[in-house]
Amino acid sequence: MFSQINLLDLSSARAAWRVLEPYHAMIYFAPEAREAYAAAGLKGFWMGYFASRVAPLGAVPASVVTATFFDPRRDQEE
Repeated sequence: MFSQINLLDLSSARAAWRVLEPYHAMIYFAPEAREAYAAAGLKGFWMGYFASRVAPLGAVPASVVTATFFDPRRDQEE
């Protein structure tokens, strides 16, 4: 069972998500982002998506991406 403190933490997290998610999500769909991904040689939506998500980790192998952002469709990450 959740304690009242945990429910308050979850409530605060949900409120922050509602406010910030539109700013976070827009980068994946902005035409400028897709153009930049294409200019970098990334093909298709998923390559740009994963590249932008993993960029803060620096140069890492696909196995690190898979472990960090687990997705059973590994072929899209590699």
